Amino acid sequence: MVRNNFYIEMLRAADGTGGAGDGAGAGDDKDKGGAGAGAGAGAGAGAAGPPGDGKGAAGGEPKPWYDGNKFIMEDPVRLTIAKKYTSLEAAINAGISSQQMIGMDKITIPKAEADWENVYNALGRPKDAAGYDIKQPEDLPEGLQYDKDLENGFREAAHKAGLNGKQAAELHKFWVGFASNMHVNGQKAYATERATAENELKRDLGNAYDGHVAAAKAALQEYADPKFIEFLESSGYGNHPEIVRIFGKIGRETLGEDKLKGLNKGDPGLTPAELDAQIAEHRSKYNDALQDKMHPDHQSAVDKLTTLMKLKFPERKVA
Repeated sequence: MVRNNFYIEMLRAADGTGGAGDGAGAGDDKDKGGAGAGAGAGAGAGAAGPPGDGKGAAGGEPKPWYDGNKFIMEDPVRLTIAKKYTSLEAAINAGISSQQMIGMDKITIPKAEADWENVYNALGRPKDAAGYDIKQPEDLPEGLQYDKDLENGFREAAHKAGLNGKQAAELHKFWVGFASNMHVNGQKAYATERATAENELKRDLGNAYDGHVAAAKAALQEYADPKFIEFLESSGYGNHPEIVRIFGKIGRETLGEDKLKGLNKGDPGLTPAELDAQIAEHRSKYNDALQDKMHPDHQSAVDKLTTLMKLKFPERKVA
């Protein structure tokens, strides 16, 4: 109020309607006293200045524009305000700007932390965390579960931080979008990784792939805890190539072909490495019979080798 009153008085002084005179008379000659111009900011007509002595103003530091104005000089607050301006015109312009601000919506930056609550409320923060208009999106990617507890925690954090409804809604939208993109990208990366691992497993196992898968399932049924099997099935890891590789090896090495067949799991087959070993062993053991057409075991040795080679290279024609 003091500041506004000060500016009002400056405006009055500017149009000559009031203010105590500053008493600074300017003599126009030696015989006539100069009348002091009322330039004060106080109420009432300006007081006449003392008679002039006919001498011009002496040199030195110029007096401030408010010098001699009792309305300003006698009040420390007004004097402090006046010192901020270099001239009466500057003070009046500042007063005009101040008057224009009256009635406008404005917020004072609080000094105490507790006073920020009023600012948050004025800026549109809802009464409580439940007042935010945020909800689960309807177009979430398949497989992404919406966490309601996380949403409630977000609401509480947003309210504590003083966010208004629009700010909270935009942050929630960003958060859900970010989580959705992470989920989709993760699913794509997992699918690519799994396909690569499956192709590697099929390449390593060759014709034994189906039998290896059957052996893996048999080993799981034989050795794994039901809770572990349930986890593999619910998570999708039960079909992961590395699970198939590990448990298939366990089944083939511990259950044996007879038991696998007895469990209706089919013939586990031979891996390319196993075929290579059998082919090398057969050639070494029946080398003479393979080379000599007159050998009594020649035809049986050739037939066995042909069978192994067909298993090794199913896409080729083996004579």
